[in-house]
Amino acid sequence: MTSIAPTANCSLRYAISLKTINIQQPVLLINCEWRAIKTGNYRNTTPNLNSEQKIMKRNWDLIRWILDRAESCQGGHPIVLTIGIYKSAHIPLDIGKLDFGEVCEHILLLGDAGLAEVRELGRTYEGSAGVAIDRLTMAGHDFLETAKNDTTWNKAMNTVKEKGGSVTLGVLTQLLSTLAKQHFGLS
Repeated sequence: MTSIAPTANCSLRYAISLKTINIQQPVLLINCEWRAIKTGNYRNTTPNLNSEQKIMKRNWDLIRWILDRAESCQGGHPIVLTIGIYKSAHIPLDIGKLDFGEVCEHILLLGDAGLAEVRELGRTYEGSAGVAIDRLTMAGHDFLETAKNDTTWNKAMNTVKEKGGSVTLGVLTQLLSTLAKQHFGLS
């Protein structure tokens, strides 16, 4: 019997504590909980979530909104969202009534996808304490250019909903590009 002490962060980046467990077969981390992989049927398992845990799903409208805000800011200073004090020159990101944690996670996703250069400013046991967008990358500007037109964006989102409701960044980028080409009569 192998004994392991997992230390990996879950995809939601919530602080979790796991005691040392003994396993006899491979395990998979799903929604902050260890589950044994049996006959490849792990996708049909239901996570054991209490009412305080959140499941963060990628929100393309929020990603588009963040990119638009980042592009519309003057260059030279980072765009910052934080629960604390950021002492250097910056442009604060006003999120209104949006969920702080969800916006932070989506900004981090922009960095993961190569759409922006992003820094996490700190982490608490509840999640990110803040994030900074230093600049949009060329890919970020390109994605936003294809996503800016409301008609094109709405057509793309409707197509995604009709075809199953979820899509990868690569597929969404291709779909937006195809719709933009149609809009300009290039296809």
